[in-house]
Amino acid sequence: MAKTIYEKIESKALKDAQEIIRLGKEKAKQIEEKIISEAKANIEKNLQKVRSRGEELIKTKTTELEQNAKQRSLSRKKELIKTVFANALEKLKILDDKKYAELVKKLIVLENLKGDEVIKVNTGDYNRFLRLFSESKEDEKGNTLLDKLNRDLGREFSLTLSKEPAEITGGFLVIGKAFDVDLSFETILNTLQEKHEAEIAELLFAKGE
Repeated sequence: MAKTIYEKIESKALKDAQEIIRLGKEKAKQIEEKIISEAKANIEKNLQKVRSRGEELIKTKTTELEQNAKQRSLSRKKELIKTVFANALEKLKILDDKKYAELVKKLIVLENLKGDEVIKVNTGDYNRFLRLFSESKEDEKGNTLLDKLNRDLGREFSLTLSKEPAEITGGFLVIGKAFDVDLSFETILNTLQEKHEAEIAELLFAKGE
């Protein structure tokens, strides 16, 4: 039975509608795939940024931790060196008379003094200085002659001991007419520490510690 004109039109419209639907689904799929692709790209881009920031943060934190560790290590080393010199000071303060007298003479000779200077010691060492180096005679200024020390030193030394105490923990001060010399144990050790700290650190610590 032949189709009527209306049936033909209806059939064509249905086919056209189906084609439109098919094309629409394909277009929608293409758009969907494009959106998904762009979304994945954006996600990957953002993830890369996050990774980069994370890596930079880790690098910065690692550097910071390494620097802090080095600072702590350096502080510990300095503290240990300080302890070494503090122990050395304590040992100097308890030298027996023989070693103490030898040290005093050696320090004076090294300074190449004029010979007429006044020695000052702390209150605790005053009587020891008298016992080791003096026959308890006084000069016109009231200072005690260090005649035993002067004879041992030779030349024409006329060193005297002041009754005025020095504010030091050990050693002595040399008071001259032109200048003074600080031979206190603290000053001697501090000078040695400043001058040889790097060498001392090498001796105390293995490389890389």
